[in-house]
Amino acid sequence: DLGQAEAVERLVSAENEGERKAALGRLTHSIDSEIGQWRDQLVHIIASIEASLDFEEEEIDEDASEGIAENLGRLAADCRDLSKKASAHRPDREGVRITFAGLTNAGKSSLINALAEKEISIVSPQASTTRDRVAADVVLENIHFIFEDTPGYDPEGDPLGREASRRSTDYVKSSALICMVVDGSEEIGEELTAFISNLPHGKTLLILNKSDLPARAEEAQLIKLLNEKSGMETETLKISALGGEGIGEVKKALLRAALGDMDVSHGGRISAREAAELEKAAGFCDKAKKLMREGCGFEIVSEELRQTHQCLSRTLGEGYAEEALEAIFSRFCIGK
Repeated sequence: DLGQAEAVERLVSAENEGERKAALGRLTHSIDSEIGQWRDQLVHIIASIEASLDFEEEEIDEDASEGIAENLGRLAADCRDLSKKASAHRPDREGVRITFAGLTNAGKSSLINALAEKEISIVSPQASTTRDRVAADVVLENIHFIFEDTPGYDPEGDPLGREASRRSTDYVKSSALICMVVDGSEEIGEELTAFISNLPHGKTLLILNKSDLPARAEEAQLIKLLNEKSGMETETLKISALGGEGIGEVKKALLRAALGDMDVSHGGRISAREAAELEKAAGFCDKAKKLMREGCGFEIVSEELRQTHQCLSRTLGEGYAEEALEAIFSRFCIGK
């Protein structure tokens, strides 16, 4: 399929083992079957709605309408899940992006400098030293990473600090792998709880820093908060960024995230084109679901579903109209 053809190009131009494995994963595991099943479900929904517009006996009642809305919600979640799981943070030429986040003075900059073994971010006892995102290219075991140091979350700081906090929240929302750096020598407060509540769904690596000081943060409580938010198990590491303890374990965890978590059931790493089409499909699905629950006409809903179908078809390099019409005719015997 088209995605596998793109994987051939990535395989030919791979510059390291990580890129080679990512390309092979996509090349040897087609996603045609998975996306094809979703598209079949969508075609049946479209057929039901199109038939209800033309034939009174095929009118969709309130319960059936709610059932369709729920199915659309699941389909949107599936599309988004595949796009995020299969494409985010897999080794490729653009690098594996890791976002380091947390409160001010948690030790994010010190950790990044220790991992990179060079000065990337300014380290100072003064709070809010990092005011904007700092990105650096780092190579670990022949894998290209992009480490992103973000401003510390400090919503009660000065105006510049509050703006930096807002941006920090936005940065982590666009990341699928977050290194959540927490000062283990401080108790869990409202600011940390608020910051965690703004984290996106996705994998989180919890790093309890300053392990050389007496521990005051309750690890179990943090893990519970993160698991409730991320929806998946959170890995925890205890380190001292300044002292160097645990840095090697953090490197291993990042490499596992880049290579060891390759989910072959999702076809390795899908291309940026495929991920973009799946995201657009999810967006159209969400809009159709919203329109249905707001009581809008099926004519409007049907258009959103056609857009969804076209996105899924473009992912696989196929068309739309003939297949939808065929489903309508075969299901309702229209025209016979």
